[in-house]
Amino acid sequence: MRYRIYLDILFLINFGMDAWILWLTGKLCRKYPVWWRQLIAALAGAFLVTILVWIPVPKAWIYTVLGYGVTGLFMCWLAFSPHSVWEMVKSYLCMLGVTFLLGGIMNWLYLETGLGTYIKKLCTENGLGLRGLTILVIASGAIFGILGTGAASIREEWQNPYYQVILCWKDNRIQGRGLLDTGNFLIDPISHRPVILAEAKWFRTLLSQDYESLVQTYLDTGRIDYDLIAERALSGIRWIPYRSVGKEQGELLGIICDAMIIKQKHLESIHRNVVIAISPTPLSGDGRYQLLLQKKIIEWEETVCCR
Repeated sequence: MRYRIYLDILFLINFGMDAWILWLTGKLCRKYPVWWRQLIAALAGAFLVTILVWIPVPKAWIYTVLGYGVTGLFMCWLAFSPHSVWEMVKSYLCMLGVTFLLGGIMNWLYLETGLGTYIKKLCTENGLGLRGLTILVIASGAIFGILGTGAASIREEWQNPYYQVILCWKDNRIQGRGLLDTGNFLIDPISHRPVILAEAKWFRTLLSQDYESLVQTYLDTGRIDYDLIAERALSGIRWIPYRSVGKEQGELLGIICDAMIIKQKHLESIHRNVVIAISPTPLSGDGRYQLLLQKKIIEWEETVCCR
Protein backbone atom coordinates (compact mmCIF):
# COMPACT_ATOMS: atom_id res chain seq x y z
CA MET A 1 0.00 0.00 0.00
CA ARG A 2 1.29 3.42 -0.95
CA TYR A 3 0.38 6.71 0.69
CA ARG A 4 0.46 10.16 -0.82
CA ILE A 5 1.74 12.74 1.66
CA TYR A 6 1.39 16.46 1.05
CA LEU A 7 4.34 18.15 2.71
CA ASP A 8 2.61 21.52 3.01
CA ILE A 9 -0.37 20.00 4.82
CA LEU A 10 1.99 17.92 6.97
CA PHE A 11 3.92 21.05 7.91
CA LEU A 12 0.79 23.07 8.79
CA ILE A 13 -0.72 20.28 10.90
CA ASN A 14 2.54 19.70 12.76
CA PHE A 15 2.97 23.42 13.33
CA GLY A 16 -0.51 23.71 14.83
CA MET A 17 -0.07 20.64 17.01
CA ASP A 18 3.38 21.75 18.18
CA ALA A 19 1.99 25.16 19.11
CA TRP A 20 -0.76 23.52 21.18
CA ILE A 21 1.64 21.15 22.87
CA LEU A 22 4.19 23.84 23.75
CA TRP A 23 1.51 26.16 25.09
CA LEU A 24 -0.04 23.46 27.27
CA THR A 25 3.42 22.36 28.44
CA GLY A 26 4.25 25.91 29.44
CA LYS A 27 1.01 26.19 31.42
CA LEU A 28 1.57 22.92 33.27
CA CYS A 29 5.26 23.63 33.98
CA ARG A 30 4.59 27.26 34.93
CA LYS A 31 6.83 28.48 32.13
CA TYR A 32 5.79 31.74 30.50
CA PRO A 33 8.06 32.43 27.53
CA VAL A 34 7.37 35.23 25.09
CA TRP A 35 4.99 34.28 22.31
CA TRP A 36 7.55 34.50 19.51
CA ARG A 37 9.78 31.89 21.18
CA GLN A 38 6.92 29.40 21.17
CA LEU A 39 6.16 30.18 17.54
CA ILE A 40 9.81 29.69 16.55
CA ALA A 41 9.93 26.41 18.47
CA ALA A 42 6.72 25.19 16.81
CA LEU A 43 8.00 26.20 13.36
CA ALA A 44 11.32 24.45 14.00
CA GLY A 45 9.59 21.27 15.18
CA ALA A 46 7.26 21.20 12.16
CA PHE A 47 10.16 21.86 9.78
CA LEU A 48 12.34 19.09 11.22
CA VAL A 49 9.51 16.53 11.12
CA THR A 50 8.74 17.48 7.51
CA ILE A 51 12.42 17.04 6.60
CA LEU A 52 12.47 13.60 8.28
CA VAL A 53 9.44 12.53 6.23
CA TRP A 54 10.86 13.96 3.01
CA ILE A 55 14.32 12.41 3.38
CA PRO A 56 14.23 8.60 3.65
CA VAL A 57 15.47 7.30 7.02
CA PRO A 58 16.99 3.79 6.84
CA LYS A 59 15.93 2.57 10.30
CA ALA A 60 12.73 3.16 12.26
CA TRP A 61 14.62 3.65 15.54
CA ILE A 62 16.67 6.44 13.95
CA TYR A 63 13.45 8.22 12.98
CA THR A 64 12.14 7.77 16.55
CA VAL A 65 15.31 9.17 18.12
CA LEU A 66 15.45 12.13 15.74
CA GLY A 67 11.71 12.82 15.64
CA TYR A 68 10.82 12.41 19.31
CA GLY A 69 14.17 12.85 21.03
CA VAL A 70 16.32 15.42 19.25
CA THR A 71 13.41 17.43 17.84
CA GLY A 72 11.55 17.46 21.16
CA LEU A 73 14.58 18.58 23.15
CA PHE A 74 15.38 21.24 20.58
CA MET A 75 11.82 22.58 20.77
CA CYS A 76 11.97 22.73 24.58
CA TRP A 77 15.29 24.56 24.42
CA LEU A 78 13.93 27.12 21.96
CA ALA A 79 10.61 27.68 23.74
CA PHE A 80 11.56 27.64 27.42
CA SER A 81 15.34 28.36 27.46
CA PRO A 82 15.94 26.13 30.53
CA HIS A 83 18.74 27.14 32.90
CA SER A 84 19.72 23.60 33.92
CA VAL A 85 19.65 20.02 32.71
CA TRP A 86 16.89 19.20 35.20
CA GLU A 87 14.68 22.00 33.85
CA MET A 88 15.26 20.70 30.33
CA VAL A 89 14.37 17.13 31.31
CA LYS A 90 11.32 18.27 33.27
CA SER A 91 9.99 20.33 30.36
CA TYR A 92 10.71 17.53 27.89
CA LEU A 93 8.97 14.85 29.97
CA CYS A 94 5.97 17.13 30.47
CA MET A 95 5.83 17.76 26.73
CA LEU A 96 5.90 14.00 26.05
CA GLY A 97 3.01 13.51 28.47
CA VAL A 98 0.97 16.27 26.82
CA THR A 99 1.76 14.81 23.39
CA PHE A 100 0.65 11.34 24.47
CA LEU A 101 -2.64 12.57 25.93
CA LEU A 102 -3.40 14.94 23.07
CA GLY A 103 -2.55 12.26 20.50
CA GLY A 104 -4.84 9.78 22.22
CA ILE A 105 -7.69 12.29 22.25
CA MET A 106 -7.21 13.09 18.55
CA ASN A 107 -7.05 9.39 17.58
CA TRP A 108 -10.21 8.65 19.55
CA LEU A 109 -12.05 11.53 17.89
CA TYR A 110 -10.87 10.42 14.45
CA LEU A 111 -11.54 6.69 14.79
CA GLU A 112 -14.47 6.41 17.20
CA THR A 113 -16.61 9.33 16.05
CA GLY A 114 -17.76 10.60 12.68
CA LEU A 115 -14.95 13.13 12.58
CA GLY A 116 -12.65 10.89 10.53
CA THR A 117 -15.25 10.33 7.83
CA TYR A 118 -16.05 14.04 7.73
CA ILE A 119 -12.39 14.98 7.30
CA LYS A 120 -12.05 12.52 4.42
CA LYS A 121 -15.01 14.16 2.71
CA LEU A 122 -13.41 17.58 3.08
CA CYS A 123 -10.23 16.39 1.36
CA THR A 124 -9.95 16.65 -2.40
CA GLU A 125 -7.44 14.91 -4.63
CA ASN A 126 -5.08 17.85 -4.13
CA GLY A 127 -5.45 17.93 -0.36
CA LEU A 128 -7.70 20.15 1.74
CA GLY A 129 -9.76 22.65 -0.15
CA LEU A 130 -10.45 26.20 1.02
CA ARG A 131 -13.62 25.12 2.83
CA GLY A 132 -11.88 22.24 4.54
CA LEU A 133 -8.93 24.39 5.56
CA THR A 134 -11.27 27.03 7.03
CA ILE A 135 -13.16 24.43 9.07
CA LEU A 136 -9.87 22.92 10.25
CA VAL A 137 -8.58 26.29 11.46
CA ILE A 138 -11.84 27.11 13.30
CA ALA A 139 -12.00 23.67 14.93
CA SER A 140 -8.34 23.87 15.91
CA GLY A 141 -8.88 27.25 17.54
CA ALA A 142 -11.88 25.95 19.50
CA ILE A 143 -10.00 22.89 20.76
CA PHE A 144 -6.99 25.05 21.59
CA GLY A 145 -9.14 27.35 23.71
CA ILE A 146 -10.92 24.51 25.53
CA LEU A 147 -7.72 22.62 26.33
CA GLY A 148 -5.89 25.79 27.34
CA THR A 149 -8.65 26.88 29.70
CA GLY A 150 -8.78 23.42 31.26
CA ALA A 151 -5.01 23.26 31.73
CA ALA A 152 -4.91 26.71 33.30
CA SER A 153 -7.72 25.78 35.69
CA ILE A 154 -5.99 22.56 36.73
CA ARG A 155 -2.67 24.31 37.27
CA GLU A 156 -4.30 27.04 39.33
CA GLU A 157 -6.11 24.44 41.45
CA TRP A 158 -2.94 22.42 42.08
CA GLN A 159 -0.29 25.10 42.33
CA ASN A 160 -1.96 28.26 43.57
CA PRO A 161 0.16 29.20 46.62
CA TYR A 162 -2.00 32.13 47.78
CA TYR A 163 -4.65 32.15 50.49
CA GLN A 164 -7.08 34.80 51.67
CA VAL A 165 -6.41 35.40 55.37
CA ILE A 166 -8.40 37.20 58.09
CA LEU A 167 -6.66 37.94 61.41
CA CYS A 168 -8.78 38.53 64.53
CA TRP A 169 -7.29 40.35 67.54
CA LYS A 170 -9.60 41.39 70.34
CA ASP A 171 -12.46 43.21 68.56
CA ASN A 172 -10.46 44.09 65.45
CA ARG A 173 -10.13 42.31 62.12
CA ILE A 174 -7.84 42.72 59.16
CA GLN A 175 -7.87 40.95 55.81
CA GLY A 176 -4.86 40.17 53.64
CA ARG A 177 -3.22 37.64 51.38
CA GLY A 178 -0.86 34.90 52.49
CA LEU A 179 1.76 32.98 50.53
CA LEU A 180 2.41 29.33 51.36
CA ASP A 181 6.16 29.43 52.01
CA THR A 182 7.92 26.06 52.28
CA GLY A 183 11.00 27.82 53.66
CA ASN A 184 9.25 29.21 56.75
CA PHE A 185 10.19 27.07 59.76
CA LEU A 186 9.59 29.58 62.56
CA ILE A 187 8.44 27.92 65.80
CA ASP A 188 7.09 29.43 69.01
CA PRO A 189 9.53 28.25 71.72
CA ILE A 190 6.75 28.13 74.34
CA SER A 191 3.88 26.36 72.56
CA HIS A 192 6.09 24.73 69.88
CA ARG A 193 3.50 25.64 67.27
CA PRO A 194 4.29 27.03 63.81
CA VAL A 195 4.53 30.81 63.47
CA ILE A 196 3.14 33.02 60.71
CA LEU A 197 5.30 35.89 59.43
CA ALA A 198 3.44 39.15 58.76
CA GLU A 199 4.49 42.45 57.25
CA ALA A 200 4.76 45.09 59.99
CA LYS A 201 3.18 47.96 58.05
CA TRP A 202 0.10 45.87 57.30
CA PHE A 203 -0.18 44.07 60.65
CA ARG A 204 0.19 47.06 62.98
CA THR A 205 -3.13 48.54 61.77
CA LEU A 206 -4.83 45.68 63.63
CA LEU A 207 -3.35 46.61 67.03
CA SER A 208 -4.27 49.03 69.80
CA GLN A 209 -2.08 52.02 70.64
CA ASP A 210 -0.02 50.30 73.36
CA TYR A 211 0.84 47.33 71.15
CA GLU A 212 1.50 49.59 68.18
CA SER A 213 4.01 51.53 70.30
CA LEU A 214 5.77 48.25 71.08
CA VAL A 215 5.91 47.42 67.38
CA GLN A 216 7.24 50.89 66.52
CA THR A 217 10.01 50.57 69.13
CA TYR A 218 10.91 47.19 67.67
CA LEU A 219 11.07 48.64 64.15
CA ASP A 220 13.16 51.64 65.25
CA THR A 221 15.70 49.83 67.45
CA GLY A 222 15.62 46.28 66.15
CA ARG A 223 15.04 44.90 69.65
CA ILE A 224 12.07 43.95 71.82
CA ASP A 225 11.39 46.43 74.64
CA TYR A 226 10.71 44.15 77.61
CA ASP A 227 10.49 47.14 79.97
CA LEU A 228 7.57 48.53 77.96
CA ILE A 229 5.88 45.12 78.02
CA ALA A 230 6.13 44.97 81.82
CA GLU A 231 5.19 48.63 82.36
CA ARG A 232 1.98 48.43 80.33
CA ALA A 233 1.20 44.81 81.26
CA LEU A 234 1.00 43.71 77.64
CA SER A 235 -0.06 40.08 77.24
CA GLY A 236 0.29 37.64 74.38
CA ILE A 237 3.82 38.73 73.50
CA ARG A 238 6.38 36.24 72.21
CA TRP A 239 10.00 36.39 71.10
CA ILE A 240 10.65 34.16 68.10
CA PRO A 241 14.26 33.06 67.52
CA TYR A 242 15.39 32.72 63.92
CA ARG A 243 18.43 32.12 61.78
CA SER A 244 18.99 33.58 58.34
CA VAL A 245 21.66 33.87 55.68
CA GLY A 246 24.06 36.70 56.50
CA LYS A 247 22.95 36.87 60.14
CA GLU A 248 23.65 33.97 62.46
CA GLN A 249 20.71 34.51 64.78
CA GLY A 250 18.18 37.03 65.99
CA GLU A 251 14.70 37.36 67.43
CA LEU A 252 11.42 38.57 66.00
CA LEU A 253 8.61 40.21 67.90
CA GLY A 254 5.59 37.92 68.05
CA ILE A 255 1.99 38.69 69.03
CA ILE A 256 -0.72 36.11 69.64
CA CYS A 257 -3.90 36.66 67.60
CA ASP A 258 -7.21 35.30 68.86
CA ALA A 259 -8.01 33.62 65.55
CA MET A 260 -6.89 33.32 61.96
CA ILE A 261 -9.29 32.40 59.15
CA ILE A 262 -7.73 30.96 56.00
CA LYS A 263 -9.77 30.78 52.79
CA GLN A 264 -9.00 29.14 49.48
CA LYS A 265 -11.61 28.25 46.89
CA HIS A 266 -14.57 26.72 48.76
CA LEU A 267 -12.59 25.73 51.88
CA GLU A 268 -12.33 27.81 55.04
CA SER A 269 -10.29 26.88 58.12
CA ILE A 270 -10.18 28.59 61.52
CA HIS A 271 -7.08 28.53 63.73
CA ARG A 272 -7.06 29.70 67.35
CA ASN A 273 -4.30 31.51 69.26
CA VAL A 274 -1.92 31.84 66.32
CA VAL A 275 1.46 33.48 66.88
CA ILE A 276 2.22 36.20 64.33
CA ALA A 277 5.88 37.21 63.97
CA ILE A 278 6.45 40.74 62.69
CA SER A 279 8.75 41.30 59.73
CA PRO A 280 10.41 44.75 59.72
CA THR A 281 10.85 44.60 55.94
CA PRO A 282 8.19 44.13 53.23
CA LEU A 283 7.58 40.50 52.31
CA SER A 284 6.58 41.20 48.72
CA GLY A 285 8.11 43.85 46.51
CA ASP A 286 4.88 44.35 44.57
CA GLY A 287 2.53 44.05 47.55
CA ARG A 288 1.02 40.82 46.27
CA TYR A 289 0.91 39.23 49.74
CA GLN A 290 1.36 40.34 53.35
CA LEU A 291 1.91 37.05 55.20
CA LEU A 292 4.10 33.96 54.89
CA LEU A 293 2.18 30.84 55.88
CA GLN A 294 3.51 27.45 56.93
CA LYS A 295 2.43 24.12 55.51
CA LYS A 296 2.02 22.77 59.04
CA ILE A 297 -0.51 25.41 59.98
CA ILE A 298 -2.44 24.86 56.74
CA GLU A 299 -2.76 21.19 57.69
CA TRP A 300 -3.60 22.03 61.35
CA GLU A 301 -7.28 22.84 61.00
CA GLU A 302 -9.62 23.22 63.95
CA THR A 303 -12.70 23.97 61.87
CA VAL A 304 -13.31 23.43 58.18
CA CYS A 305 -16.34 24.85 56.39
CA CYS A 306 -17.29 23.90 52.85
CA ARG A 307 -19.26 26.49 50.91
